[in-house]
Amino acid sequence: MKRLVIPLLAASAGLGLQPARAALPPLDASGSGAPASTTAVVVADSPLAWTAQRMPAPGNGGELRNGIAMTDEVAMIGDLHSVHVYRKETGRWVERQTLDPSQSVPPEAYFTFGAAIAIGGSHAVIGHARGTNGIDFAPPDLGADTGTEAQPAAYVFEDRDGAWVETARLTPDDGAPGSWGDRGNSFATSLAIDGTTIAVGAYSHTPDADRVNQGAVYLFSDDGSGWRQTQKLVPDDGRAGDQFGNAIAIQGDTLLVGARGATRNRDFPWHGLVYVFERRDGVWMQRQKLYPSPLSAVGRFGQSLALDGDSAIVGAPRGLSGYLEYGDALGGVYMLQRANGFWSVTQALPSLNDQNYADSLGESVAISGDIAIAGAYQTFYTGNLVQQGTALVYERDGARWARRSRVTSPEGIDYGYFGAWVALSGRSAIISSYPPGNVFSFEAHRPASAHLQAASIHAAMPSGSSAQRSLRIDNAGEETLHFELNAPLARGRSLQPRFASTRGDHAGPTGDTLDFALDHGGYDTKQSFNFQYTEQAAIWLNRFAAPTGTGAFTIDSISMLVPAENNGSLVGKPITLVAYYDADADGDPGNAVRLGTDLPATITAEGSFITFPTDFRVPGDGDVYVGFETTYARGGIAERFPIALDTTAPVLEHSWLASMEDGAPDLDDLSANRVQMYLEDYSREVRAGNALIRATGRDPANDCIDPAAAPWFALSPAAGSVPPGGSASVVLELNSSGLAEGTYAAQVCVASNDPARAMQRVPVVLTVLSDGTIFRDGFEGAP
Repeated sequence: MKRLVIPLLAASAGLGLQPARAALPPLDASGSGAPASTTAVVVADSPLAWTAQRMPAPGNGGELRNGIAMTDEVAMIGDLHSVHVYRKETGRWVERQTLDPSQSVPPEAYFTFGAAIAIGGSHAVIGHARGTNGIDFAPPDLGADTGTEAQPAAYVFEDRDGAWVETARLTPDDGAPGSWGDRGNSFATSLAIDGTTIAVGAYSHTPDADRVNQGAVYLFSDDGSGWRQTQKLVPDDGRAGDQFGNAIAIQGDTLLVGARGATRNRDFPWHGLVYVFERRDGVWMQRQKLYPSPLSAVGRFGQSLALDGDSAIVGAPRGLSGYLEYGDALGGVYMLQRANGFWSVTQALPSLNDQNYADSLGESVAISGDIAIAGAYQTFYTGNLVQQGTALVYERDGARWARRSRVTSPEGIDYGYFGAWVALSGRSAIISSYPPGNVFSFEAHRPASAHLQAASIHAAMPSGSSAQRSLRIDNAGEETLHFELNAPLARGRSLQPRFASTRGDHAGPTGDTLDFALDHGGYDTKQSFNFQYTEQAAIWLNRFAAPTGTGAFTIDSISMLVPAENNGSLVGKPITLVAYYDADADGDPGNAVRLGTDLPATITAEGSFITFPTDFRVPGDGDVYVGFETTYARGGIAERFPIALDTTAPVLEHSWLASMEDGAPDLDDLSANRVQMYLEDYSREVRAGNALIRATGRDPANDCIDPAAAPWFALSPAAGSVPPGGSASVVLELNSSGLAEGTYAAQVCVASNDPARAMQRVPVVLTVLSDGTIFRDGFEGAP
């Protein structure tokens, strides 16, 4: 993913025929006015944009409700007793076939055909079993013993000239003891296929009375004469309750196996494990055993798995909740990476926890190239829909993954459980839910992305001279980029003094200042931490946005009100002031970039606002998160609420906090923190409210002027379009005729349909030299 580096200017430039004013030194933490260092802010391209399309309903009157598997051109989606096959034709999915198992079972067996599906090239394997392996939507009354006539199996189909034909029915040679019975079965509830190898999981396999539900994985191969079982895998340290084989992923000579119930540390039962097997000389051997750090009780690490090359994603749908109440299934996903032949857990991507006490993030996962998707089917999401469900999309930039967007059903409903199953191939995804029928395909593309190949433009010449400079605009996106310079679009988007100062998420300017506040000034003193007995360091932020078109500005102060505490004063305690910038303004600070570095401060009073001077430069339009880290709590202290809350008329999803639960939070990458939530979600004893954190800003870069106001430069063309991957050049005509000796400054303001950089500004500086001075010019390229 390409990134644009925007330099942070110390002050906005002068306009028109006025010489440029001197830069103002930023304040240091003490307010002395000593210069503080500023660094460049890296603004990533916009996340992929996902376009939804409802999957066509089955022609036989069935309903899409279970497992999903897909390639670029073929998709299979399970119904109760059949699987529907779709093909992509001219960009749309069209149903072409319905698959049924050749061997029927008694209705009272409650078997499902298609709870697990896997596609590999021209072959597909479909599970015919009792249960759906994890998402508990099976009928509540499972009836009597299924008997041997209802033995679970994996059915193999082959694509022959566009028609899928059943070629094999796979069952375990040893009958997979314990894998079926009067309460259901597990053989074929997880499947994986690669080439001529099929892996079938049986997570309740019980080899003896001491290892009930240890689990097993059965390997089948086709040597050209038919499919046959070649190996049975069990963990070398297998124990009762491991549920080894509940999820499997295979590619080449690598096999990953989840054991979501594994307990190797008695303090963290059911923390879960992932086993790594490798094939050598045709034999699969256990190589590694992976687990997250820190462990989480009942985390179920390994509930879901997906593998692509040297990267994998693992779901842990209770990875954050541990021993919390039953409904508090706060999940997470973990990224695995192989280097030098060994796998390691390289990243934890925690729950979004948006307006909810449960989300089950990681119940289903998928990965393809630099994109990964994780279902969070219990998430409330937005619009006050109860457990509508959502899916989080992650993108990799270099070696690091970040949550970049989220998708949900365009036709969301209460208890829609969207995200129960996810599938991904390239930039195509299919996401389904329960109840049935709410299944959508998604296609991703990169929005228009404007990259200006100059950070600033400079020229020096004697009076009466002229020169040309070129500003190149590149489009790194996959949509046509439309741009306009200075007028009329840029001028219309610029900051105007008519905005009034109002309470809310946007600031109201007064002259050249911006005031940010979410509160009325009063606050509630009856807040508590609920079940948290020891406070750990956390990040407390308020989300603000300047009026559209404000452009770059400086956050020059942060104010906060710390309430008086019954269990000890916070006066004298150290905190760290922080600020973040989110270009896409999507309400999710997980992809925000940090502004500046650590700015230490000390709490000096309780019960009244205290103000700290700052120098955080915001590079452009978007959301700004400002606040502090409770540095004093890094070692753990007695609980106390560090910020006052205004609960009279809360502006929801604007006061936010994050922590690691133990130790220091990650200040540089907010998405890496284990706990992330808006304040209204923090505790059932904390009423919805807004933190009494305020900020002020100065030096808005709102000087997008009509070129007529600065006759010493002209632009051509004033507007244009750039095709995907293309470039356009804007010519600047600089003319010093009639100008006195001195320096003149203005800005080229580029407005575009780039979601991440709707307005960009390039300073233009012309230095007029006295007659007889040797002609000089300069052009500063992109850093």
